[in-house]
Amino acid sequence: MAQSSVTLYGVAGTNIAYTSNNSGKTGTGNLVSLNSGGLSSPRWGIRGSEALSSDLKAIFLLENGFSNDTGALGDSTRLFNRHAYVGLSTSAYGTVIAGRTSSTMYDFILDFAPQAYSTTFEPYNSLASQRVDNAVKYTGDFGPVRVGAYRSFGEQPGGMQANSAWGAAIEASAANLSGTVAFDTLFGAPTAQGYTASKRLGAAVSYEFSKTSIMAGYRWGQDTSATRAVTFRDNLWWFGVRQQVYGPLTLIAAYYYDDVRVQNGTNPPNPWQAAVSAIYSLSKRTDLYGSVAYAKNAGLNFTSVANLDNPNIGQTGVALGIRHKF
Repeated sequence: MAQSSVTLYGVAGTNIAYTSNNSGKTGTGNLVSLNSGGLSSPRWGIRGSEALSSDLKAIFLLENGFSNDTGALGDSTRLFNRHAYVGLSTSAYGTVIAGRTSSTMYDFILDFAPQAYSTTFEPYNSLASQRVDNAVKYTGDFGPVRVGAYRSFGEQPGGMQANSAWGAAIEASAANLSGTVAFDTLFGAPTAQGYTASKRLGAAVSYEFSKTSIMAGYRWGQDTSATRAVTFRDNLWWFGVRQQVYGPLTLIAAYYYDDVRVQNGTNPPNPWQAAVSAIYSLSKRTDLYGSVAYAKNAGLNFTSVANLDNPNIGQTGVALGIRHKF
C-alpha cells in the first residue's frame, strides 16, 4: 500500500542525574535517578506520503511518546499522544494538516530555544504552549519567510471558544540573521462561570557566524480564571550560545529569567536558571552528553517551589546521558 514512502523513526534516550534540595518523605535530600529523555523526549513514529501529482502529496504522521527508563506510555490515555494527523502538502503553497499536533508557537520558537526543548535542562514548558487536539494547521515557506497558523476546535455545543485554541507565527531570515514572532491563545473547559484562558506572545532572534550561534527571546504570558481574573502574569527572557568546538563536540550555554508579576494573587520571587551542556556525537545517530544547571527561586526547569524543601536555596542538577536516533 505504501506507493510513495512510509518511514518508521524514533528517538531513545536516558540519563543518570543528580539533583539537590529535593523534598520527600524524610525531608531535604539529594537524589540520584535514572531518567527518561534528556536531550530529546523518547518517541517513535510512522510518517508517510503519497504523490498525488507533480507538486501535491498526501501526508500523515502518527507519533508516540514513551518513558525510556520504564517503557511506560508517555500518556496512558492515548497511544499517539505527540502527533496524529493527516493532510495535504505542496512546495508552492504550503501544508495543511488536521488532527493532534503541536501549536504553531511551539514549532516556531523551537529554532530559537538554546537547547531545542531539552528536558535536561531547559524550561521548555515555559517557552511555548505544547500540543493541541482537533486542530487544523497551516505552514508555508515563501523564500526567506515562513508563516503558520492553527485553529483547535473546542467541540462544545453553544459556543466556539471553550476548549479551543488558536495561534499564528511568522519567521524571516536574511543572511545569518533570523527572527520570529508568535502568539497563542488557549481556552479551558466550560464551567458555570465561563472558561479559563491562557495567552502567550513571544519574539526571538538568532545570529549565526562561523561555528557559533547566538539566540535571545522574550515571551509575554497571562492566565485568567473562568471569571476573567488574572491568576498568572509573567515576562520570560532567555539567552543562549551554541559553539561547535570541533567536528563532533558542541557546547551550549543558556540563561533563563522569569519576571513573575502575578501568581495566584501574590508577587513571588522571580526564578532564574543557568545551564551548560556538552554534546559529543559518536555518529550521526548517537550522542553522549553532560549537563549542569542551577535554578533559583524554583525547581529546575522552573518546576514549582513546592517540590523543594528550601525554595530560597534553589536546585542544582548534573546529568550524564545518551541519545540514539533511528
